[in-house]
Amino acid sequence: MRRPPPSDYQKADPARDFAERRGITFRERVAEMVKAIPEKARGIFDNFRPRAEPPRDMFAGFQPAPRSQQPERGDGLARSPQPSPAGGLRSAVERYARALDAVQQTRAQGIEAMPHQRVALDRAKESLDAVRPHAATDLGAAFERQPELVHEAAGGRSQSALRAM
Repeated sequence: MRRPPPSDYQKADPARDFAERRGITFRERVAEMVKAIPEKARGIFDNFRPRAEPPRDMFAGFQPAPRSQQPERGDGLARSPQPSPAGGLRSAVERYARALDAVQQTRAQGIEAMPHQRVALDRAKESLDAVRPHAATDLGAAFERQPELVHEAAGGRSQSALRAM
């Protein structure tokens, strides 16, 4: 009886047949790979040995700050401290400019100013007037004449805005 010619489709695994013809057996290669894995696959916590120390008290030595004499407001919004007259004019101008810049950016998006932005602008006006009477009116007029001063003063460069007042 004549055998049919070998076909490529009859071979189960051509790579295995190729390796076996050259004396490489699949089982030996798998065994080598398994032996090599533990050496390569070390975990990052393999040599970790935790120390048996008692946990530290994170509040040991904690002293709370003394409460200020400023009365608390009922609406949950605390008033920020008023700037000192000596060096407070510059910081009050910058604060007013930041609040006004935020309101202007919101309006530029076609949205009405948010309530917290209006409150911040009102408080900035109050602190500016506390440092120098009618300073908020003067600064508002300067910002109307030169609108570019708002963004400049909001960025911390308030010298031009102070001169314009």
